[in-house]
Amino acid sequence: MNNKVAKLINIIYYLILIFIIIIGIIYRTEIWLYELGFFGDEGPLVVNIQTRNIFELILSAKEDIMSAPYCFLAFSKIIYHFFGFNETALRFTSYISGILSVLLIPFLCQKLFKFKEISLILLPIFIFNKQLCYYSMQFKQYSLDVFCTLLILYLFLCFKDKITDKKSAILTGIFFGLTGYFSFPAIFIVIPMCMFFIFNFLKSKKWKEIIFISLPFIILLGLEYLLAFHDTLDSGILDSWSRYDNIFQSFQMFKEYLKYTFIFNIDKNISFALFISGILYLFIKERCLLFILSAPILINSISGYFGYYPCNVTRVILYSSPIIIIICLKIFDILGINIIKKNIILNSLVSLLIISIGIYLFIYFNSGKLTPLILNGNKCYFYICNSKEYVKKLETKTVLPDDIVYVDRQGEAAFNLYDKGLKYTKTNVIYQSVPDVFSISDKRDNIVNRISNINEIPKNSYIYFYNTKLYDYYDEMDKLEEWIKENTIILSKETDDIGDFIYVKKIK
Repeated sequence: MNNKVAKLINIIYYLILIFIIIIGIIYRTEIWLYELGFFGDEGPLVVNIQTRNIFELILSAKEDIMSAPYCFLAFSKIIYHFFGFNETALRFTSYISGILSVLLIPFLCQKLFKFKEISLILLPIFIFNKQLCYYSMQFKQYSLDVFCTLLILYLFLCFKDKITDKKSAILTGIFFGLTGYFSFPAIFIVIPMCMFFIFNFLKSKKWKEIIFISLPFIILLGLEYLLAFHDTLDSGILDSWSRYDNIFQSFQMFKEYLKYTFIFNIDKNISFALFISGILYLFIKERCLLFILSAPILINSISGYFGYYPCNVTRVILYSSPIIIIICLKIFDILGINIIKKNIILNSLVSLLIISIGIYLFIYFNSGKLTPLILNGNKCYFYICNSKEYVKKLETKTVLPDDIVYVDRQGEAAFNLYDKGLKYTKTNVIYQSVPDVFSISDKRDNIVNRISNINEIPKNSYIYFYNTKLYDYYDEMDKLEEWIKENTIILSKETDDIGDFIYVKKIK
């Protein structure tokens, strides 16, 4: 009878698991398919694969293009070769990385937790997390970073007791060294794992194995540093992004990150309490796993402080979200004490409890999931930049060589992409600089030599604006709108779902 109950609960678990995964795949697929044009940060990556051959992609990024792991860029180059300038195709790597991450979670949970049913708690958090969804449909490498984190951790848990001889040590060293070519922050993941194996070899006095695992790792990592990182780090470009936006600057900042890691309205104090409880449990019961999980974030934090790699909340630290959630959920392993595990009825009741929590979280998070916007008849979930629509609007007008086209702060690289062949290159295209709405950045023509602020645009100039308020820069857009009212005559204005497309004459 007891065995029948256990089997029934097992069947219930797998049915719910399959259902949640299917819903997750449908949801992520819809987000990927229904999205508008590239935005600012995607543009430089597109330029990267457009302007360099597949071998040059491993080198440090040149000025005005953005870097990413070599394998991500190389695969994107192949996609670009077959499909050309296509938003959906170029975002495929991020999309499929997100799907693979979802599929990997149940297998990882079987290795990490005493109750495999914990995957029903982790999956809803993971599937509906806004940031994970966002980067699973952007032409950026961060979704691949998350998948690599989960995959490396899973493989480590599968093979950590099997790396015992020279051959396995060499293969492990090569694998660790190659991870950086797929994901930059993977280096933080594999360093503590490498230390784990070296420590084991030291205990068993296998001196040659230490060399065999370390040498290929150091060589491959050093080669990547010289080819892809040295020039970038030498320029100091990462310093301002890294040192002053570190999640470990204060407890308050870290607590905010914990809340941010989960989803929507999870209280930061509850998140912090779960995290501390998970840390304490791991310290008492699984210190090795505590080291493997916590060391990557600490190493990233230190490197971020010294300006070597960012450790900020919004994107690069994204790969650590699964790690943080896993630590928080480890507290459930307390329910796996021997007296419960040996009693089939008690064990089944605990499994049912976890399944019930998973169902509740799925319903809760599913009810608060992102709903699409309908913009000019097109569905989308995230709207950042209107460059694609802007160029379409301009093509319906007679844009004169002396007209000025003002592009918002996320638009520069993306606008250049959609302005095929730089059709408006003789037009004075100017770009709003970050963070001042009135400052101007331009590298396309000589206007930068004449003006540095929108107020310096000559009187009687004709200017096009596409003023959108669909992203989080409302104050800046309000300032620009006020400036237009005070300094121009509006010659024509078209209002649509995206914003106001305005043609003005400057009178002051």
